[in-house]
Amino acid sequence: MIEKFQITKEYKVDPRTFGGLIYPSDFNTDYRGKRNQTGSPIARRIAQDQNFDKGCKR
Repeated sequence: MIEKFQITKEYKVDPRTFGGLIYPSDFNTDYRGKRNQTGSPIARRIAQDQNFDKGCKR
């Protein structure tokens, strides 16, 4: 029998970055809501948070 292992990196918290806000609706995977032309609202918030971090870094 062949065993498969998934190797992951150690997660280190960086206090210099904004992790973003988590909403209760983020955990509701059964609700899709309206089809958004602009993409997923969760993905859009993640991208905005990353852009905020980049702006603060500059």
